[in-house]
Amino acid sequence: MDFTKLPLRELLTILVEANEAYRNDEPIMSDAEYDDREQHLRVLLKKTDPLAPEVLEAEDFLNSIGAAPTGKSHWKKAKHSAPMGSLDKAQDAEAIQTWHRSRNGTGRTLVVSDKCDGISIALYYKDGELEQAITRGDGEEGEDITRNVLLMQGVRLNIPGLTGFIRGEVVLRHGVWKEFFPDKANPRNAAAGAAKKLSGEKAHHLEVLHYQVLREDGRPLPSKSMEFKLLEELGMPVPRWTTVTSLKGVTDIYSRYVTAIRESLDYDIDGLVVEFDDLDYMNQLGSSHDKPKGAIAFKFPHEQRETLLREIVWQVGKSGRITPVAVFDPVTLAGAVVQRASLHNLDNIQTLTGQIGQQVFAEGDRILVSRRNDVIPYVEEALESSESTNVFDSPSECPDCNSKLLMEGAYLICPNTTGCASQRVGAITRWADKIGLNGFGESVVEAMVETGLVNRISDIYTFDPDVLENAQKGSNGARFGRTAHILAAEVQTKKELPVHVFLGSLGIPLIGRSMVKKMVDGGFDSIESLLRADETQLARVPGVGGTKARAFVEGVKARLPVIQELVNVGITIKAPSTGAFKGLSICMTGFRDKAMHAAIEAQGGTVKSSVGKTLSVLVVKDPNSTSSKAVKARGFGVEVVGLDDMWARLGGRP
Repeated sequence: MDFTKLPLRELLTILVEANEAYRNDEPIMSDAEYDDREQHLRVLLKKTDPLAPEVLEAEDFLNSIGAAPTGKSHWKKAKHSAPMGSLDKAQDAEAIQTWHRSRNGTGRTLVVSDKCDGISIALYYKDGELEQAITRGDGEEGEDITRNVLLMQGVRLNIPGLTGFIRGEVVLRHGVWKEFFPDKANPRNAAAGAAKKLSGEKAHHLEVLHYQVLREDGRPLPSKSMEFKLLEELGMPVPRWTTVTSLKGVTDIYSRYVTAIRESLDYDIDGLVVEFDDLDYMNQLGSSHDKPKGAIAFKFPHEQRETLLREIVWQVGKSGRITPVAVFDPVTLAGAVVQRASLHNLDNIQTLTGQIGQQVFAEGDRILVSRRNDVIPYVEEALESSESTNVFDSPSECPDCNSKLLMEGAYLICPNTTGCASQRVGAITRWADKIGLNGFGESVVEAMVETGLVNRISDIYTFDPDVLENAQKGSNGARFGRTAHILAAEVQTKKELPVHVFLGSLGIPLIGRSMVKKMVDGGFDSIESLLRADETQLARVPGVGGTKARAFVEGVKARLPVIQELVNVGITIKAPSTGAFKGLSICMTGFRDKAMHAAIEAQGGTVKSSVGKTLSVLVVKDPNSTSSKAVKARGFGVEVVGLDDMWARLGGRP
């Protein structure tokens, strides 16, 4: 599918999903693909009404940085004294030339250094003593892993006279990785695990390469090269770096890295950092979306290998979408053995196979594969067709339930939403997550479905925990045991649901809780009125429109049996609240708190994802925050409150 033809809202949804997947260490696209789509989103923003809701949401998304610390972390959170942003990226010589020209770089000295592929960290010193080491996190807040950093190589515990911080990258040398972390796929994964292991075990194998010095008074050193020299004089390891006086110097160095230098290094890098040596000029250029305009990451092309295709597996996703996956002879790419890669959809297969004059793949076809940005396996090209008669044509029936498949754009779809096992697991998992049930993760739900005790959403309210107790929970032979009774008790806590939560958790395409809440606020304030409403009536509700009205009516009609089943097992559907927050819209930023989200809605409020003129309250961790959202909110005259204040207004944390 050509992403340049997508409307802004749909492209934003794709980027939000990709960002969330990346935060969970399960990327669904390469950095290059993500960057291309992000750049096109910025282009679309300039062509769209600046007051449109989707524009405000997109701007809010683009102002976010990196990956937030996981909520499952046992490390204490800590705030950065200055935002720890990322860099814009250039994928080729043309992009680096465009950047250089736009920054009036002719005649200015540039510093070129290794872009290390590790864990970014900030080391905070006070009166010369190392006080704290914080991971990058979301750029504003990270995790305090000081006690592990104290064990790492290259870290100075004291620097006489320094009050400020030094930034660096935690890396793992290749030799150390092979000797002490043989079970890890690559050095970065090993470094991430060891850096955050609570016991501190193996942290002493890690090393910090330092690259920036910032003093408390905010005054930078005169030049980037002086920063690197100072760090070297202090005995603190730094990445490879050099200065050049022209853009040609940059591209020459890049070429040498691609052909020889990168492979000779004993730590991983995924590109070069190119920045102006004159730090005063860097400050004059400023930043855009928390990315400095005077620096850029010049990314390397991804490594590629030829191999032979052996099979195409058609996987059924939780939404019913069928994804083709190529299975091929194993190849080693970026330090990992790869033998599977998603082919994404039928359009992509057509594009690949069209290059060799055939409509489908066959066993033994020679293909070119990569790990884009050293992460995601990818079939780059079909090189040569084999003479095999074992042709891998697209299926006409669902691999899981044998239902006849439908075409939806470039995708094959299984329409059997209730009888297809993969979709059953997805529907139950989604319902549990949306209404706030704990313990019903995908692996648990999948095990419950395999027992036969749970086949639909309503079954999680009626299964016999005594029977489930002895059922197998995992592939290692473990049983559910006491967990079965905990799950049975948990569902009883969520049998009374607001109407927008109930309908917005059923997995209706385009319809989530916030969309149903708009319908409720628009006058359809009961389950009965929503079920009776037609497309024309709903389309008149502000923020709904014809497309979503049609999706809602059709989605509800298809799910009437599910709705009835849930009512039959005792689910009570509550009318809208008339609480203290009725009519107010609240946005939370810099943290995730499902309990607060639920409490706001329980008292009649609406939770928003972006800041706009109509927002009532913005909730932040620090009421004095200067984040982009907080600044925008104050500019609109929106009230900005801290976490504790908000919980006080809600009547206290549950």
